[in-house]
Order: sequence, then structure tokens, then C-alpha cells
Amino acid sequence: MVHEGKVHPESTYKDEAIYNVHEIDQEKAYKEYHIPLAMTISKKKVLYEFRSKVEDAIQNGYILKKETFHYEHAKKDEEYLKELKIWGVPLLPSKGHEATDAVLMKFLEARCFKVSEAFHLLQRTLTWRMEIDMEELLQEKLGSDLDRLGRIGDTKAIKGQSLCYKFYGIYKDKDLYKERFNSDDKYEDYLRWNIQFIERCVQTIDFKPGGTNSIILIVDLKDAPTPLIKELPNLHKKTLALFQDYYPGIIYRHLILNAPLWLLTFHALQVRTLTNRNYGKFIFVRPFRVSKTLLKFIAPEDLPVQYGGLKQESDELFPSNHKILNRRVKSGTKECIQIPVNKAGMTVLWDLTVVGFEVSYKVEFVPDDDCSYQILIQKEKKLGKTIRNSFHVREPGKIVIQIENATYTNKTVFCRHLIQPTVTNFTWTKND
Repeated sequence: MVHEGKVHPESTYKDEAIYNVHEIDQEKAYKEYHIPLAMTISKKKVLYEFRSKVEDAIQNGYILKKETFHYEHAKKDEEYLKELKIWGVPLLPSKGHEATDAVLMKFLEARCFKVSEAFHLLQRTLTWRMEIDMEELLQEKLGSDLDRLGRIGDTKAIKGQSLCYKFYGIYKDKDLYKERFNSDDKYEDYLRWNIQFIERCVQTIDFKPGGTNSIILIVDLKDAPTPLIKELPNLHKKTLALFQDYYPGIIYRHLILNAPLWLLTFHALQVRTLTNRNYGKFIFVRPFRVSKTLLKFIAPEDLPVQYGGLKQESDELFPSNHKILNRRVKSGTKECIQIPVNKAGMTVLWDLTVVGFEVSYKVEFVPDDDCSYQILIQKEKKLGKTIRNSFHVREPGKIVIQIENATYTNKTVFCRHLIQPTVTNFTWTKND
């Protein structure tokens, strides 16, 4: 029996249904992954065994692979080995650092709790980090365009993961794109920057026992030139291999936003290089589903406005714990949000967004006094992005936001507001 996905009303592509099926399958395949593990007795036993093996390897100088240059150097320096760290966390279990177990669990989970395989993975990871000289790499300046390419969010996901963004739209400038990807040396710089970026993302993780201890990597392809999108799978092939081999369990989800349909097909051909667990982390999101998908992982107050959230750049007006109104507007109906204002001389500020947009809205002020006139603040118009508006109230009443959903699907509305005294600005002039 074939299950068909829903086709977006405005889509002209019959393949849209197939695309949605793939997206749902990926979500199911990864549904149970990365829920904080209940430490059963058997898992605790395996963790203690792994701790003992790592402790012995560090104390006796065989934590690094023998064929490396660093092995002989480190073997002579016992103190160096005892201070060995990965992702800023001490590896020697006897130091008693609370994050050590969380890091070791990453390697155990990646190898299905097989101690010998997890140990070899840890060895290879440490050796690789020394071979590329991670500390020196983090200090390298690889280009101002790459500095703009990645950004680490200042908020967390709903389950506590760090949020890290890549914006490939910066390469819509053809000259900048050609300058970055016109030689093998530039490709190598791009690869090294990806390592820099993932390291900085990892630095935001607390590695608390029982925590999520991971990141959500969000790749936005909006405005990215088509030649670059076609090159990305090949560009990322080596990067993804590094992430899989040397950053086990670090990436919780890999969200590719504004992805063309053909990219999903191309990705399906590359899965041979990824394990089932890592393949399940990838979710490709079409433009009309960006907000809906991101809100599964990020609270509306922490989702940037360009993705249909309420988070404004450098916004200090709304505290992080400010109450968010969540309202559902059924298909073919109207819904009103009322903000009562009991005192005159107040200013009301509100943010409003609708998942998927495609609705109409208008805003009025309705005074409590029946003899006063209603004031039309915003005439009816289509809502195409997150809006912020304000109104100075001169008498008690209420702000009424009316939302009309003329589509065939239900819509979710998020709204927050502030009511504060109006501050009058005085301009002082000097008399001659």
C-alpha cells in the first residue's frame, strides 16, 4: 500500500508528494535518537569498563596511535597525557570532572556500547586532532566571507541543543562566489573553516550528564546561486565524513532549509558514506515548510523573524521568559486576539506571526466608553512576515487583532505583547 504525502496547494510539482514522504520517513527514522538515555545497570557497567580502559591508556601512554609522530612525543611526557582534553573536557576519569562521562558516552553510543570499538574511535579522534593541530587551526583567518557564512545562535533549542546557522545566500554575489571556489586552495580553506565552525559550536555545549549535549546545524540555501547548490554535496562529502568520524553524536539534526527537490534525490545517492543513524539526522525543508519545521525544534520566541519566529536582532524589549499566546485558527474562520488596556497614557507593543502565513489580519482599538470612536490601527492586509507594531492608548479599552484564515489548512498564531507607560521626549532649545 502506497502512502502519498500532501501536496502544497500552490505547488505545481507532482513530485512534492514524494518529497514529503521522504521527509516524514527521515523524521520517523530519527524519532527516538538522542533522547537522554536512562542509565540501565548494563550501560553503567559498560561506561565503567570504558572509563577504566581510558584511565589505563592515559596512565600507561597508549591513548594515542603508535604510528603517529605525536605518540613518541606524548609518551615521554606523562603530564601532557594526564592533561589531555577533548572539546575542552579533561579525558582522565580520575580527575573527577562531571563532563568526562558525558563525552565518553558519545563514543560509546556511536559504537553501540562496544568498548573496544569506542576506544579505537577515541584514539583516532585524538590522533586526528593532533595531526591537524587544532589549537593553531582555530586561530587561522580564512576569509571575511567565511566569517559571515556561519553564526552561532545566542539561544537554545526546545530540548537544550545549541543552534548553529550557515547562510549560503551571501554568495549570491557572483564575484564573491567565484573568488571563494575558484581553486583547490580555496576549497581547502573552506574545509578548514568548517572544522573551525563545528569546534566553536561544540564550545557552546555544557556536556552535562543526562543532557542533550549536541547541536542543531541549520543550513539556509535561500538566495544561494544554483551552481553553488549543485557543488555543495561534493563540497560537504568530506566535511560530513569528518563530522561522522571525529564528532560522534554532536549533531542532533542537520536541517537544510529552502532546499530544491533535486537536492534530496542527490542526497539519497550519497547515503552509502553515512551510517543509518547519521542519515536520519538530515531533514530537507522546502520554502513553504520552513517555519513549521523549525518550530518543532525551536520555541517561537527564540526563532529569528526571517524564519517566521518572534526573535528580533538585538531585542531587549521582551524578556526570554515572556508569555507567548498560542492560538489555532481553523480553516475558513476568523479569530480575534484581545489585549485589554485599563489605563490611559499607555503604549501597547505587540509581535505577531502565523506559521505558514497566508492569512489576512487587521488591528483596531475598541474603547470601553460606548460614546468613543473605534480606531483602525491597521487596515486588513495579507500577513507575509512577522510583524511588530505599537499604539499609544489615550483612554481605557482594548487592542483587537483579527485574523482571517481563508486557506484550506488550520493555522497556528503566536503573539506576545507589552503594556508600558508612554515616555514623552522633550527637546530643549537654547534661547540667544
